[in-house]
Amino acid sequence: WKLRLILDEAGIAGDGILDTYEGERRPVARRNIDWSLFAFSNTQLTGPAVGIVPGNPDESVRNMLQLDEDSEVGRARRRRLEDVLEMNRTEFRANNLEIGYAYETGALVRDNQPAPEPDPTGLMYVPTTRPGHRLPHAFILDDGALISTLDLVDPSQFTLICHEEFEQSWTEAVNTLPENIGKLVRVAAIGDRGRLRDHNHNWRRLREIEEAGAVLVRPDQHVGWRSMNLPADPATELGEALNTILSPG
Repeated sequence: WKLRLILDEAGIAGDGILDTYEGERRPVARRNIDWSLFAFSNTQLTGPAVGIVPGNPDESVRNMLQLDEDSEVGRARRRRLEDVLEMNRTEFRANNLEIGYAYETGALVRDNQPAPEPDPTGLMYVPTTRPGHRLPHAFILDDGALISTLDLVDPSQFTLICHEEFEQSWTEAVNTLPENIGKLVRVAAIGDRGRLRDHNHNWRRLREIEEAGAVLVRPDQHVGWRSMNLPADPATELGEALNTILSPG
């Protein structure tokens, strides 16, 4: 999406936006590598739990066949394997590693709010709209059809998510932007009566902003900026945020 803003949008973004790629992605890659090596150490327990005996294929086969036996030994082997697989949950169910990563620097506007406390096991993902984090998933209704908030994000545009009661204020702010910038932003207003309905207050529980606030989501589903409430001059603040994202550094 950064390349497109430079190439397809006639250089609407500054070249500095490309320099943010490594700053955003390298720490995530480093984190995943370190975690993979950590999780790999647990696999040393899996072979013995299955019954593999190095250098003895015949005994290994007998042990593995016992896993299917309706016997005391078979039940014991299955229980031991379950225990070992549970220990390996840091590899198999590391939800926070999968979707909880965040960009601390890059094409975003930091709001100096602390990040959620990470789960040391890597399992528990804590959704947040803090800039740099992935937009939280919440089920909402779109003309009665169940969709995710992630479905609101257009990969070719920025998405400004606000409450329906303040849609006009934020839409006017977008319309006040220079045309080449404003055309990159679409407004998605979630509320209780309009097309996009927060029917179970799923989004309300996750948005971390007041009803008058807004969350600006990048084309890659990561939050680029958020306003906790409606600023005195929303057009100026939104414009400054977009300029920071499009021409960082």
